[in-house]
Amino acid sequence: ADLQSDVLQVGILDALHRLRSSRDLFLVTLRSSRQRLEQQLARLGLTSFFMQILCGRDVDRDGWSVKFDLIRGSCSEAGVGDWIVGDTETDIRAGQSLGLRTAAVANGIRSEAFLRTLRPDCIISSAADFPQYLADNDNSVC
Repeated sequence: ADLQSDVLQVGILDALHRLRSSRDLFLVTLRSSRQRLEQQLARLGLTSFFMQILCGRDVDRDGWSVKFDLIRGSCSEAGVGDWIVGDTETDIRAGQSLGLRTAAVANGIRSEAFLRTLRPDCIISSAADFPQYLADNDNSVC
């Protein structure tokens, strides 16, 4: 994929500002090149939002288990009350396996119908909607 053509979703910077004011944010992604990831995050102005950036790839393992290990290794206290927000089964399965609440984002690469089959705690239209979801639901599961 051409990372140079990636653009930010509408409202995501405001959402990240709102979330960062009350939570520690971690970026967990499956990328083969950490250097290219860091360049992309810097170009998009995202680096400063995250307490930690967890990046890894292992073509011989399922992506959810790689993310599981990345999170467990760096965020050993993650658990009840914490969230993983993502747009694929990899994100949702990793979060569920860790005992995290899961928010599926329906404007990513998977359809809302498919995401529903994964039984996330909630489905949001966009990652930019997540802070409002938390405010409206008092951090509870929908």
